[in-house]
Amino acid sequence: MIDPDEIALLIRKVERASFRRLKSVVLQLGQKETWPSIASTLLKLGRYAVGKDAGEARNLARAALVAAGKVDSEIDRASLLVEAECLFADACRRLGRLRSAERSFVRAARHLTGCEVGERAYFLATLSDLREAQERYEESLALRARSAHLYGALGEVDREAAVLSSKAALEMACSETDEARSSLAEIIALIDRGVAGSFAVGAAVSFAALLGEPDFPKAIAILEKVRERYPELAESEEMAVSPIRLNSPHPRG
Repeated sequence: MIDPDEIALLIRKVERASFRRLKSVVLQLGQKETWPSIASTLLKLGRYAVGKDAGEARNLARAALVAAGKVDSEIDRASLLVEAECLFADACRRLGRLRSAERSFVRAARHLTGCEVGERAYFLATLSDLREAQERYEESLALRARSAHLYGALGEVDREAAVLSSKAALEMACSETDEARSSLAEIIALIDRGVAGSFAVGAAVSFAALLGEPDFPKAIAILEKVRERYPELAESEEMAVSPIRLNSPHPRG
């Protein structure tokens, strides 16, 4: 068997090539490595690439679909197919190909029954992004709430926070201020569960911005908590532009 890092290295050598070339390499790898390992590596690379190069991620997702389709275990095959279809759909959405993304989610839904919670959460999160792009905002918000709940149940606090951040951003765009505050408060509550500092700082600053003057002491307390918990981010740009200065006296009523 080839080491997973070696698989990734071999794929990286051709990942920016045409899909035809990538598929050829994947089929060659299938002669000496297991299909689940190949599909998982392709998906890992694709999810990393999707925010930087949607075209590259789409090709990696297509190759992952080829590999996933050859997996013997029905359960493993279903999970890998769902993730690959979701990645493909996410890449298509970023490329402005919303119809292709929709069709991919329809295909993914056919395999959801036997999937693990993680794949379901990913399905809901990526589908919510498509619904936002389609201006179906209420559906998008509902999907994000469900996805965040599933990630929370899994203990994947950073992914839970990422979905909640997207949810809060859309709520603010829709002028649903109370709902946005609630979503941000959920992220702040994840501090005690080890959420990444970038999410905590972003949520705390946004939460402070949404509070009125009577709640400034509360906002300052939250910002202080974040600064103490993540000292490496205390002087970050986000904290610097906070609407509330931490060294200011509390407003008088």
